[in-house]
Amino acid sequence: MKKLLVLALVLGLSVGLLAGCNNAGDGGDGSDKEVSDILDAIRDKIIADLRSQGWTDEDFEDDPLPGYTLEEVGADDLGFGEGLFVKAGVIRAGFLNADEIMVFEAKPGKANELKAFLETYLQERLEFWRDYNEMQAEKIENAIVKIQGNFVYYIVYEDAAGIDAAIGEVLK
Repeated sequence: MKKLLVLALVLGLSVGLLAGCNNAGDGGDGSDKEVSDILDAIRDKIIADLRSQGWTDEDFEDDPLPGYTLEEVGADDLGFGEGLFVKAGVIRAGFLNADEIMVFEAKPGKANELKAFLETYLQERLEFWRDYNEMQAEKIENAIVKIQGNFVYYIVYEDAAGIDAAIGEVLK
């Protein structure tokens, strides 16, 4: 049942495209920021990482974030808030990839509940990748699930600490 609930959230996040994000902060750190500000920082970090791996301007001509999908999403059905979901294609550049980054501007009083939900989702992903690809499971073991002000985020990425730092810069 728990797996079904997690799957429902992921599917809901993946198809729940929104026109934009609101700025309904609860007065905590970063309340004057929007999810789109954080998205810009995440995008810049991923692009810098891809460039350091040899990707060139040509690689970014047709797709501003090659190998990744990006959606602004809402989890309002679950009462959490609005956010974004950045996910590597299951196969990016010919390799299996478990990268997922989710950032939510939580509704007042919902940050801890959302963090707990994302931690449960993280455990489900870890179980999946342990059975499927141990190298990607190691990446998930180093994931970050964190609350900063009224934002809750989940980072599975080769340099999760770098994404965390980029988000932190926006929210400081």
